[in-house]
Amino acid sequence: MFKSEIHTGASEAQPDYMLSPETLQMIREIVREDAAAHLQAEENLLRKITAQRPKGPLVTPRRLAIVVIIAAIILEPWFLPTLAAYVALLIALVLLVAGRARLARAGQAIWQWRARRNPQAAETMRLKVLLLTERVQRWLDRLPKGVGEKIHLPVWQSQTAVTDAENAYVVRMAQLAAEARAYPYVSSRSL
Repeated sequence: MFKSEIHTGASEAQPDYMLSPETLQMIREIVREDAAAHLQAEENLLRKITAQRPKGPLVTPRRLAIVVIIAAIILEPWFLPTLAAYVALLIALVLLVAGRARLARAGQAIWQWRARRNPQAAETMRLKVLLLTERVQRWLDRLPKGVGEKIHLPVWQSQTAVTDAENAYVVRMAQLAAEARAYPYVSSRSL
């Protein structure tokens, strides 16, 4: 049997698969409400995205630097280790060329400049450097005898600490001199 031969008993004016106008109207309202809900959700999402977007310019020096570093890592994976090695070698070269005394004078000049500008920050900087040098010195003490003894780090003390240390040294030397005068040296030849 073909479709045209099936008799459903419905009137010829309205086939069975047709919906009533009320049902169609209800479906249209549901579709409109659903579309309005989706539109509202999209607008809310757009508002959230625009609220989270930075207000300033899109390209800042920091963002540009981050993009350049990421691109360098992707394009050339050895870029950062090589750059770090070059920087370390450059610092080592400057330290070797400048010499220990000149570096100590430069560090002292920087600290004095900082102390004139902001004494509290200079004291904080001095304490941080002191802790760092103590940590490095403890690490150097673990090295073999021939290596660790040849490397001595400067001690960053405040002027009052230096004066106190010098005064304690003078007092101790005076005590030793008094003890030496009280107990004269006896040579083994005189016995």
